[in-house]
Amino acid sequence: MSCAALGSRTKVYDSGKARDIKTVGLITKRFDQPRNPYHKIIKEAFTRTLIEELEKKGLFEVVILDTMENEKLIIKSYVTNEPVDALLVADWKLNNPNNMVTDSKVQLTLLDKETKEVLLISRHGTQFGNLYEMTPALPKTLLDATEGAINSMEKNIKSKK
Repeated sequence: MSCAALGSRTKVYDSGKARDIKTVGLITKRFDQPRNPYHKIIKEAFTRTLIEELEKKGLFEVVILDTMENEKLIIKSYVTNEPVDALLVADWKLNNPNNMVTDSKVQLTLLDKETKEVLLISRHGTQFGNLYEMTPALPKTLLDATEGAINSMEKNIKSKK
């Protein structure tokens, strides 16, 4: 079993709806964690990479709805008039004791736009999902976690088509 298999997990709740989605409304948020001086740069790199990878793999077209800083956002009450098929909530977290990143985690949650029913959750953490000889500098670990979560999502969505 590869390290990527250990670090990635995807749970599909409704494969029928998930595979029919063409356009998602993206909401990015971060897990409750302390800020660091590079927060804005990291967030922008994460959002850009996420959109590029989703579109490159042909999974979804992406419309940015929100880049929330509110970790306590209640998605069930989130409303949008954008012409999207579903919501994609992207959570990210950096585990950085003493300002040295040791693990990045990304969770992608695909939700029905109207009911907010969870269709799919894909996660990737670099601590177990990537084998680094030396842990790379930010934002590399976060971008690796993003790619791992997308790859796992792609595998599960495409296997259901």
